[in-house]
Amino acid sequence: MKKQIVAILAAIAAVFGFGLAANTAVADEYPAPTITVSGNVATGTYPANSFKPNETFTITVDDTYVSNVEQIALKQYGPFKAAADGSANLKFTLTEAGLKAAQENKLSVTAQGEEGTSITAPVSAPATGSGSNSGSSSTPTTAETGASIAPYGVAVVLLAAAGVALFAVRKTTSRR
Repeated sequence: MKKQIVAILAAIAAVFGFGLAANTAVADEYPAPTITVSGNVATGTYPANSFKPNETFTITVDDTYVSNVEQIALKQYGPFKAAADGSANLKFTLTEAGLKAAQENKLSVTAQGEEGTSITAPVSAPATGSGSNSGSSSTPTTAETGASIAPYGVAVVLLAAAGVALFAVRKTTSRR
């Protein structure tokens, strides 16, 4: 009877473990900024609590990609200052190379606060122009999405452990 209870507890632990393993994401320390591109202008929005209240910060960018950075709404020019709730809105003027890098998802912006806050945000822009189907093939393929398989592996191990425990209990009870 004691072994049956242990087996049932192992099965319950496996079920709960499966639920916990499926959610492997960890929250960011700071809220994620969003940077949107329209034409050659990228607008960065850093939500509340991105910076410490009234923190002064600087923006570092590669001048090959970004020709100018200015703070919008408050109309202050660098060093910039976050609002009392830690938020900030910025406008980035991109060069042609910067627009191309944003379309290829190869551009990011880093904000460095004087009190130690460091936030890096990707800049992505929709591709423009006409597409090309030069890479098409006659055999269809399945897209590789890059989904993480680790949570499923953990769940399989936990379920296998519960199955072994149930099998062991069943064997011992059938011998009696």
